[in-house]
Parts: sequence; structure tokens; C-alpha cells
Amino acid sequence: ILCVVIYFCLAEGLARCSRSRPSKACGRTMSAYRGSIRSPGFPNPYPPALRESDQECRWIINLPYGHGIKLTLSGYDLNQETNEVGSTVYDEIQVFRDGSCEESLRQRSLIGMLEEEVVIYIPHKTACIKFIRRTQNNKVHGGFSLTYEVVDANSKCG
Repeated sequence: ILCVVIYFCLAEGLARCSRSRPSKACGRTMSAYRGSIRSPGFPNPYPPALRESDQECRWIINLPYGHGIKLTLSGYDLNQETNEVGSTVYDEIQVFRDGSCEESLRQRSLIGMLEEEVVIYIPHKTACIKFIRRTQNNKVHGGFSLTYEVVDANSKCG
């Protein structure tokens, strides 16, 4: 049987036989009724964005109609630093009450550090969470970890 698998993989190409999945470190679309989202490297310090295209991690939560989303952050620790022109630059978590991530639908922005639990209710079936890395020298800030779960969109949860 092993010979057949090896032959098939060589004939069809190794990419087709690979069981590897796309990297989940920095954004994806999620449709499970509960799940978790973490900054790259969590709980270790998250790396700086090496390219401009890496500055933004975007997770989309997409649930069936009639559901809302409860996000729970167990605190967060985001970097801030002074750039070359003397302005303070912040890494940031942004929460949107729609999967489009449009600025007009931003529900919450989080910067700095908070050790307390943060609960955010989104009364829509979709949400967007962005992690924006603007700083270049993070050596100690661990980022964030959050969980999400489905709730009834019609409840008085927020």
C-alpha cells in the first residue's frame, strides 16, 4: 500500500498529497460555533511585520443567520513605540460588527495593555477582528488570545 501512495504522490505532485493546511497564524475565515484567535506567536512576543502586507491580520467569523457572537479576551499586551519622527505608534486590535471590516462598522479598538477580561457582544452573524502591527521592535509584548462563541442575536447581550 505504501508503494501505491508513494507512486500516486510522485505521479500527481507532492503538493496534492500534502496534508499540510494553510498557515493559521495570521488571519482566516471561521465558521465554527466556537473558536479561538491568537496573535502570531502567542503567548510569546509577536514578531514585527516584515512586509507591509503582513501588517494586518484579519479574521472573519461567519455564522448562520439569527446568531450573534460573543468575544472574550483574557487581557492583551500590545506594543507601542516612538517612531523616527517622534510620534507614538501603537499596535492595535480592532473589532467590527460585520465581516466587511468597514471603518464605519468598527465597534471597538484596543491598544496598550489590559490584564482584565474583556467581553464584546456582536449582535450580527458576522464579525471582523483585525490585528494591526505598526511597530517594529516588539521584544516583550505577548499580544492577545480571544475566544468566540455563538449567542442568540436577538438577546439583550450588548
